[in-house]
Parts: sequence; structure tokens; C-alpha cells
Amino acid sequence: MDASLAYLAAVSNKPCVIFRSSGGDLDANSQLMLQRMQSIEFALPLCTELDDRGIVALNDSALQRLTDFRRQHSPPPEPNPQNRGLDVPAGTTWNSVQIRFIDYETIRVSVPGSSGIIHYTQLGMANSRNAKPVKQWQLLRTYADNHGVLTWRDSGAAQNVKKQTQELNKKLIAWLGIEGTPIEYDRSIKGYRTVFGINTDG
Repeated sequence: MDASLAYLAAVSNKPCVIFRSSGGDLDANSQLMLQRMQSIEFALPLCTELDDRGIVALNDSALQRLTDFRRQHSPPPEPNPQNRGLDVPAGTTWNSVQIRFIDYETIRVSVPGSSGIIHYTQLGMANSRNAKPVKQWQLLRTYADNHGVLTWRDSGAAQNVKKQTQELNKKLIAWLGIEGTPIEYDRSIKGYRTVFGINTDG
């Protein structure tokens, strides 16, 4: 490990993240060299787990370390108008909005005359502790899987779906700045229905 760190220190003067395939603690010299490089290391056997989809991912503790490292060393993001919303024309209504999930983390949002690919973090739907999607993002995906309709009979309808839908409404309104209610309760189906169109690529 000492030789690898020495090589990194020689070829780069920037902080970095190092992943080790072996477990166990680093020796004192390696730890001191990491501190001088302002870098961090992860022993993969100790910091990974299987997520809900059966994919190997960093555990919560490792994600928190990585998030803190990125906050400390990443340059501030350049201004991006899509971070606050699309160019939404005045008078736009929710029934003219289309949302399509491209993958688990991104959606394409279309309004009259404008569209863009948006990451869940841009919508304010990332957990501040571990950067994972919050429940409102997962609920939005459930609406997409059910073509905009969610009743109590659906597998994705949890007991707190009413509260989570209210929170999701708030985030969508704040982000797009469109008046009205994006997801409404429909008595005829005893569930909720999106006023906007929503689906997935899958």
C-alpha cells in the first residue's frame, strides 16, 4: 500500500478516493500519507453491501464519508437554470406536463416549448445524510409504473401514501412553479391520480 500511495502522491497533487480489495487497518505510514494527500480510503469488504435491487453498493457509513469528502473537495457547481426548473411558460397547467423515467435516477420533464433531463438531486429529493433518493422520489416512480394512478389495492400504496403524496406535490409545485395540484385524490377510484402524464421507458 505504501508504494501505491507514494506513486499517487508523485503523479497527482489532488485529493483522491482509494478503494482497497483487502480488509484490515492501514499501517501508520499509509495513514499519515493519506492525511498529507487529504485523501480517504475504503476497504471494500468492510464498506459494501447488497442494496434492495441486489446490487453491490457502499453502505450508509461509507456513503456518508464519501459525501463529506465530496462536499469538502468538490468545486462549487456552475449555475444551471435547470437546477431550479425548466423554462416554464406563464399559464402552464399540470395537464400539459409530461414526465418520463429514463432510469432509476433521472427523468425527462416536458412542458410546452421546453424539456430537460433531470436528476432526482435537482428536485431536492436526495437524502441529506447519504444522498440516496427520498421516499417522494420512490413514490413518483410508483406513479410512473402505474401510469399515474395509485389506489389502495396497488402494491406500492403504503399506509402513509397520503402524506407522502402531499410532500411530493409540494416539491413538484416548488420546482416547476405551476399553480394547482399536480396529484389529486380521485374518489371514483379511491386513490390518487396524477394530473400530468407520467410513465417509464421500461
